[in-house]
Amino acid sequence: MKKILVLLVIVSFCATMPLYAGNNKPLKPGHVEQKMLRILGDNAWLDTGFVLNPTDRVTVNATGQVFFSNGASSSGVGPDGYYRNHYISDYSGDNACCGDPIENETCGHAALIGKDGNGMFLLGKSKLITGKKGKFFIGINDCSFKTKYYNTGEFNVAIKVVRGGIIKK
Repeated sequence: MKKILVLLVIVSFCATMPLYAGNNKPLKPGHVEQKMLRILGDNAWLDTGFVLNPTDRVTVNATGQVFFSNGASSSGVGPDGYYRNHYISDYSGDNACCGDPIENETCGHAALIGKDGNGMFLLGKSKLITGKKGKFFIGINDCSFKTKYYNTGEFNVAIKVVRGGIIKK
């Protein structure tokens, strides 16, 4: 009986392997997958459940507000975040606490960002992305989620993935 149970577990695992194989997964070009996700202001990274291939077209649209400085109403921002240069001067205590995952002029503080197997990138309130590969995560461009400069609020994120086809190695 134990041998049969072990065999069933092995067969079950092998049958689900294509779901985790990423770019080996048989994809029909044009196949559409969609999700609505909520990312809390104090959540560094959320796994979207998508494994992307470079030929996929991903559309991200986000709404909502995150409050990054102890939940103060004056620190509320949308998915594009707080303008980087103003954040450095207006919230110098927050900024000195730690460094954001993406620290450049084009990516605001507390903005909605994405990450795949090759790195991080700005998503903001609306973005079409291609050329990404691997597990797709979304997050908040901040580093002080639960410190004295904690975050509150949330972004509601709609993700649409149009599959581009099979990637051959």
